[in-house]
Amino acid sequence: MNLTLVPYGNAKMAADGTVTCQHGEKECEGNSWEQCAIAHNPDPVKHFPFYECLEASEGKPTFKSAAEKCATSSSLDFAPIETCFNGAEAKTLQKKYADLTPKDHQYTPWVTFNGVVMPSHGTFLHNLCQKWKKEGGTEPAGCKVLEAVAERSPAVW
Repeated sequence: MNLTLVPYGNAKMAADGTVTCQHGEKECEGNSWEQCAIAHNPDPVKHFPFYECLEASEGKPTFKSAAEKCATSSSLDFAPIETCFNGAEAKTLQKKYADLTPKDHQYTPWVTFNGVVMPSHGTFLHNLCQKWKKEGGTEPAGCKVLEAVAERSPAVW
């Protein structure tokens, strides 16, 4: 399974390239820090801890200080992330992530499986297992565990 984080949410990009985020400028700023970290550390094993840390920080006291702290705690070099954020690369990444965002998503976070946006109801694992069954193939071990749990407690499923 491949994991691709797309920090863009429900933002909108105007024809002139201006991005407006659902929750305002701070959200756009956080997205840019995350996009730059991902661009300069493409392996999810490396950038996911940064992403998780920055999300938890809520950009406090500032996104720059939070990004620097998260880079340090995630063993990432902050310098290229900061250079990206302060330069033209950040605008290029906004466009890239806008293009990666499905036009038919209705919520965040959204998950795609084989190019199809998964439903917002149910758990991630439930939806993944349902798609896996429908598409065929060997079901992940977690699906069998979840099915056994669901038999005892249907609300989990």
